[in-house]
Amino acid sequence: MPPETDLRTVQQWVIHSLSQLSSENLLLIANFVSFLQQQSSPPASSQPKQASLADLLEVAGSWEGNDLRDCLQLVHESRAPLEF
Repeated sequence: MPPETDLRTVQQWVIHSLSQLSSENLLLIANFVSFLQQQSSPPASSQPKQASLADLLEVAGSWEGNDLRDCLQLVHESRAPLEF
């Protein structure tokens, strides 16, 4: 890498260095650049959407089947005790 940190100089050095790489190494660089671009782009949504009352009312009363008690029992049995 060039000793200068001038952006233009670094860009020129990278372009020059890329021209000397094998096809296999160019593919590795392309994958790395894609990875860097994904890391720098903001996530689509970092938090799940909070349900509104209207959202909840859409599904309220839609339970089908007769296993509600069994499901609730399973939830209670599988909870880990809280530690403070």
